Amino acid sequence: MKGLLTISHFSGSSEGVSIEVTDKLSGIPFLELEISHEQFGRALGSQACRPCEFELRDTERVGKRMEVKTVMLPRYLGQDREVALAKSLEDAQPYEVDGWVAEIEQAYRTQQHGHYLVVVFRRYVNVGENGK
Repeated sequence: MKGLLTISHFSGSSEGVSIEVTDKLSGIPFLELEISHEQFGRALGSQACRPCEFELRDTERVGKRMEVKTVMLPRYLGQDREVALAKSLEDAQPYEVDGWVAEIEQAYRTQQHGHYLVVVFRRYVNVGENGK
């Protein structure tokens, strides 16, 4: 598998280095690691087994290809946000088949005008032997 590595400094309760590993195929950042500057320096100096903290997440999507489609759904103007959101979630259900998941809340956060919402649907699919 191919991935992307990001190393950055963080300021939390202590100074240190944050390392994030992202699966290139799915776009999922699945590993976030924090390590002190001292331990990071020792790791770079070939000292093995340095103490750190890490979070592993969304591993079920790693190695899968992310697919995206968009659908235009009606926007419920002049209604309470929660009511409009519930109606839009109901409108999206016929499109949520074969693993497709709507990002309705994201559409409401980013689109402020118009009579329609452009809703993004995503799914993650296994990659065949030929990479497709």
